[in-house]
Amino acid sequence: MIEVLLYYFQLGGKFDTITDYRLLIMKKAKRIINNTTIVKETNTELVRSCFRKIRIATRNEIADSTGLSIATCGNIMKDMLRSGEIFERELQASSGGRPAHRYEYSENYIQIACLCIFYESNIKSIKSIVANSFGEIISEQTSEFDSISQDNIESILDSLIQSYPNIKAITVSIPGKSYNGTVHVCDIDELVGVELEKSLSLKYDLKVSVEGLTELIALGYYKATPQLDNKSLAIVLAPKNMYIGSGIIINGQLVRGDQSMAGEISFISSGTKREETLTDLSKDEFLISALTTSLTAIISIINPSKIVLTGTGLTAELSDVIIHKCQSSIPEVLAPDFEFISDMEDFLINGIINITLANTTSGISIVKKII
Repeated sequence: MIEVLLYYFQLGGKFDTITDYRLLIMKKAKRIINNTTIVKETNTELVRSCFRKIRIATRNEIADSTGLSIATCGNIMKDMLRSGEIFERELQASSGGRPAHRYEYSENYIQIACLCIFYESNIKSIKSIVANSFGEIISEQTSEFDSISQDNIESILDSLIQSYPNIKAITVSIPGKSYNGTVHVCDIDELVGVELEKSLSLKYDLKVSVEGLTELIALGYYKATPQLDNKSLAIVLAPKNMYIGSGIIINGQLVRGDQSMAGEISFISSGTKREETLTDLSKDEFLISALTTSLTAIISIINPSKIVLTGTGLTAELSDVIIHKCQSSIPEVLAPDFEFISDMEDFLINGIINITLANTTSGISIVKKII
């Protein structure tokens, strides 16, 4: 009560009625509760993140790694023990003192489901992946379809959730873009306009995310390339006989845009409607021109450290021509490091697993403020 009064008078306030006094107590109490909850959730995420990196640790090792007190780590770990998130291992070998208890994070306490939807060379397919707490793949399967609908997606997810009841989050990658729960742009026409993220979230009562293919490739490549830490990157994808697209990372952050449409370079068409360019993209001359224009725009605007060209519509020879044209039209100081990689599926899988695991956390973290 004294704390409430001091807080109020420090703000220069006064009580006009007893109701004002009661409201103040309620507001102050709510503020204290909210702050305490946030601190606890933040600390729990620190401990959880630490365990998911090193797997097995003592209480003291977790405290050293997180910077939290031994008592705080102990209380959090008690809750994690009760829930089965961690379990006790054999005692640590003694070096003269009392041996410490060791704890291991449960590899299947968290499981995630990832669906990668492809449309390549007129073949539509869905690769389904289940991974554990550490991002290790425990199930992988690919199915082909004449057309891909929400029913096809739900049928696969129903089977996965029945087989793996610890699934905590779902991500679906599409060759397109989703915004506000609805697919707005997609190479698979039957998915355009479908409220995929909204309906899947409601049906499964899980965190569901629908992500663009190129963004996930960019994220996966960035995570797998330590020398790009906090730098900028563009992945440019040219699938055979399909629209070109890109995934962009600036200063280590995935760029989505206000409507999650960032990277849709297929709309850079020199006055030609996007739909009218699809047939022309099968011609090498048009593809070279379209990619050179798009790459020059990307380089001029975001000045990336690296650009990776990929996709079944490209060959190493075509990429060399495109890279040479870009390098001849921009000053050397702007030129990024170029690379052609024919198959980026491993990076896509890396990206989709990373983003889905991130969705199993509370989302609360400590952020360093830079002035």
